[in-house]
Amino acid sequence: MKRLFYILLLGVLMSVSYFSGNSEKGVYDEINKAICQGKAGNLAEYFAPEMELNLNNSQNRCTKSQAAQVLEEFFRQNKPSEYKPQTDRNFISGVMRTSSGKSYKVDYTLKTVNNHAVITGLYVY
Repeated sequence: MKRLFYILLLGVLMSVSYFSGNSEKGVYDEINKAICQGKAGNLAEYFAPEMELNLNNSQNRCTKSQAAQVLEEFFRQNKPSEYKPQTDRNFISGVMRTSSGKSYKVDYTLKTVNNHAVITGLYVY
């Protein structure tokens, strides 16, 4: 009986580990997809209530809604066609190419708040 308990416990722990890892990967995938598609609204779902936004060396501390508006305008003027990220746990760096052929370096930082990943900084240059 004790052995069965340990086997079940191990199974539960492995399941929790598997699903938590996949949900984290899912967050990265959703954020990267929003950047690639130029969907500021989808990206804003992951913004912290207050965050750092740097567009072309213009650095601002702003609210979630302000950042979404600024980013929406940026994407309107610079329609993304591709984003290739490299993940380093909480700091993601990548290159975004636009339909006009321009390239931008796009980095963001993530932080876990109340078991949810939020973007605390977005840097486009």
